[in-house]
Amino acid sequence: HAENEDDVAAIQAKTAALRFADAGTDTALRDEITLALGVSHTNEYDHEQAMYYLLRWLRQRVPGLEMPEGVDALASNIPAELGMRPADRTPIGVLRSRAREAFERASQIQPDPDVFAALGVLCNLTRDHDAAVGAFRQSLALKPDDYSLWNKLGATLANGQRSEEAIAAYQKALETKPNYVRAWANLGISYSNVGKHVEACRCYARSLIMNPRAPNVWGYMRASAVKSESEPGGIPAEEVLSACDRGDIDAIVGWYPLD
Repeated sequence: HAENEDDVAAIQAKTAALRFADAGTDTALRDEITLALGVSHTNEYDHEQAMYYLLRWLRQRVPGLEMPEGVDALASNIPAELGMRPADRTPIGVLRSRAREAFERASQIQPDPDVFAALGVLCNLTRDHDAAVGAFRQSLALKPDDYSLWNKLGATLANGQRSEEAIAAYQKALETKPNYVRAWANLGISYSNVGKHVEACRCYARSLIMNPRAPNVWGYMRASAVKSESEPGGIPAEEVLSACDRGDIDAIVGWYPLD
């Protein structure tokens, strides 16, 4: 679900999967699902849930790691089960800072590509995009063919107003996994950000072929179609918007084929 641009469904599926993994003996699967939940909650801007899963994953990944004050409690309790945050609990901003300290300490103890990747996700929670880019690049130095890492790097660069660099990162992700729906959608957004709206439409068309039930991508297509009308290769916006209303993917792909 997450790779198809649907984090809400991904969270539901992974939460159910984690319950089964917790009851089993496959610790690698448990760790993979735990980290994925941290990423999906980050994408949904759910900071406490994201930190819970990221810190739980870190504690599993680096046994014996000393956690800063307040962080270990968060790693041990699902925030939704704690109820409203009482006044005497550690402020969320302080927890984010301490959680980052824990990940930075872990990355020095155990230079692990997944630890660097999780650190990058955590830095994105605080919108420290430069630090997140650095962490993802360290992870990619150890896992250069990881398509999801290239996508995370691209998204972070885009969020930091570095869309040209983001385009190159998304293209690397798609070289490894050409059917990566999320990367196609993200690539389209970055093309739109640099004013290449026809190219954006081509990317959205490719994404919609693989996942036609993505309302946000249909929305991106509509916006870029209107802006691309006057560009070389642009199609009258009225025709494209009508095709979007009908869900006519064949027409859209015909207008916006990939080179």
